[in-house]
Amino acid sequence: MDVKIGSITWDQDASQEKIETEKTKFLYGLNLGFRILGFRSRDKQGTLHVLDKTEAKLLTPEDIPLKLALFLSPDASEEDSNRRRSRFVEKLQSIRDFMMKQKQFRFISSSLLFAFDLQTDWIEEKIHVKMIDFAHTHCYDGIDCNYLEGLNSFIMYFSMSKNQSVNT
Repeated sequence: MDVKIGSITWDQDASQEKIETEKTKFLYGLNLGFRILGFRSRDKQGTLHVLDKTEAKLLTPEDIPLKLALFLSPDASEEDSNRRRSRFVEKLQSIRDFMMKQKQFRFISSSLLFAFDLQTDWIEEKIHVKMIDFAHTHCYDGIDCNYLEGLNSFIMYFSMSKNQSVNT
């Protein structure tokens, strides 16, 4: 899954046209502080579940917890989903801790990449969250509030995906 973090996804020297284009990419992005760009997830039978960029642009805040539950695995037990969700949230909190300490960079239009392997034993399940897309990272003096606000909002929505029924 690819999630763009931050309400502001344009550089400080962007034209008004570029700013308006960025604002219209996802209707709720300015309010939420993030936007899901898409994901691919397989269930235990190998069925592929896809949220493509066209569908992702149409997500409402109410849709997001259900789509996140689908990403975590449409046919996982509640225990497996909760464990996977908790591990992802731990990774997100680690990134948040880093972002609260670093005061040298501002990450504009950067994303988080989420990955996990369903084929491994749950004890050794590989769960990854990586910061990616640094083309618009700038030197900065201070905490990157745009990134932190978006990250905190995403952590809240990710946590809300608990107890969502996935019957698609």
